[in-house]
Amino acid sequence: MKTELRGSLQGLGIDGDRVYFTQYDGQKSELCQYDSKKGTYKTIYTFNDRIDSLCMDGERVVMYQNSFSAYSDHWLLVVDFNPQRYKILRFINDDALGLASSGKNLYFLSRENSMMGVHPFAINKGDTSVLARPVKKKLTFSFHVKNTAMNKNKASLWIPCPLQNEYQNIKDLHCDPEPNDVVSDRYGNKWAHYNGDRIKNLIVMKFEITGGEVGYTINKHSHYNAHSIPAAVLGNYTGKTSTFDIDSPEISSIPNVFPREYLFLSRLLGVRNYVIKALAADDEVSDCNSASCYMKRGKGSDRGIAVAFAAVARLYGLPTRVIGGYFIPEGGGTNKAVGRSWNQVYVPECGWVDVDPGGETAGFAPKIQSGIGYRPSSYCVMFQGNLETPDYRDAYVAQDWRISVLNNTLSGHSDTDEYFSSIEVRSDPVIEESKPVVEPKKKRTGRGKKKK
Repeated sequence: MKTELRGSLQGLGIDGDRVYFTQYDGQKSELCQYDSKKGTYKTIYTFNDRIDSLCMDGERVVMYQNSFSAYSDHWLLVVDFNPQRYKILRFINDDALGLASSGKNLYFLSRENSMMGVHPFAINKGDTSVLARPVKKKLTFSFHVKNTAMNKNKASLWIPCPLQNEYQNIKDLHCDPEPNDVVSDRYGNKWAHYNGDRIKNLIVMKFEITGGEVGYTINKHSHYNAHSIPAAVLGNYTGKTSTFDIDSPEISSIPNVFPREYLFLSRLLGVRNYVIKALAADDEVSDCNSASCYMKRGKGSDRGIAVAFAAVARLYGLPTRVIGGYFIPEGGGTNKAVGRSWNQVYVPECGWVDVDPGGETAGFAPKIQSGIGYRPSSYCVMFQGNLETPDYRDAYVAQDWRISVLNNTLSGHSDTDEYFSSIEVRSDPVIEESKPVVEPKKKRTGRGKKKK
């Protein structure tokens, strides 16, 4: 047991008679447990670099550390005591200047320019992701349709609906006018389908969205093993398509620098680094419709980089798809809808993990920062899949189709401009209605009689 402290102290957590803190000597940090009765402390774990903040999560100690490792510089160190062990979890892209617990919820302190912010965060049950900065908004999308006087018997309009998934909850979805029906495809997308007289000059879609920022934890020691990936995922997201043309000379000739035995994360980082070096960010709309075209050109928009990344990742066995959505304005006012595309890679221990191969190098705004294992809360996700013709149920396969996009962000369909003059989005806060407090009725004592 130790009696003298050395170095600077950081963080404080109390669990009954046990007190936890860290001390930093300039090179390493020690997590210490203090015995208030004996006035002594012992070191539980030693970590490289400084621990920035600490709090309790039930009987666990949660610490934040800003230190670059693997694919991020924002990490949580979670220490359990029964049995005694610790885990390293990826945090969201923010500095947790302080951590605190209310007993039920966890919070972190951040600095936002000249203001402070206190935000809730949560660690999922599997300790594979951290959710923070919850967002709850009412969104209104206005699709301004042109050329409605065309032959409506042949016209068929498809508008993507917001995705319902683990980190994005959608409720009260309503379209005006109502679509003929809502159709699902094999990638999990839903489309509002219009034809004939239902196609109007203005189609409005309203819904409430709840979500948050997500940091995914990828085990850097896990080896790549195709047998640990579900057959349906391998079948849908590792093969070639007309967009992800992995058999083209521009893709298939990429040197094999990722051996079969390589660690999964190393293989993923290798693909990301290769694509970043091969493609320069270019926010101009391109006429390319395949990964080989972008690789030959040597530059691409967010969609182009996402398409190239998906093709190269599939070449080396990583199940990969493109995901796209619209930027959510901070609040109030109607703005032009800004779309963006990035990727998701299937990681056996985590499921689908967001990856932005453009990252900080992208020349278009708004950006998704720190591209591995991070999902922003600033986008409403509308599409995921292979950027091919959606696989509608049999009744719709033979029909002509169109989908709503912004600068081909959500799909590579080439003639979308003939349908929309503009797409606008409005974001409003959700106002929670408080229920009035009803005072309980006083019981009568029974004394006295009522007068007639």
